Amino acid sequence: MIELDDLPHSSQAHRFVGADHGAPVSMIFVHTRPGSEPTRPHRHPYAEVWIVEEGEATFEIGDHQLVAGAGRIVVGPANVAHRFTNTGSTPLRLIAVHGAGRIIVEET
Repeated sequence: MIELDDLPHSSQAHRFVGADHGAPVSMIFVHTRPGSEPTRPHRHPYAEVWIVEEGEATFEIGDHQLVAGAGRIVVGPANVAHRFTNTGSTPLRLIAVHGAGRIIVEET
């Protein structure tokens, strides 16, 4: 068992690197305030799945933009540039699931 606060973290996210714990996936637990842009455009060589728990996020995935609120799941395909912003009026909580044991980020 792993305590969330035992993971590497910043003021906006906790990072679970699966390979460090014998898991084939990695996750980032995001918690940001309204207006926050926690990511710059980037891509991964694997798919990324976002599970929005609270709040609202606007996702830019390739040439598409979509807004997702609590209870929605968004899938970003491998090798497609993406980012998200907290565009709601409340804190955003989401889980970003990376389809790899290590998080690989390629800036675009």
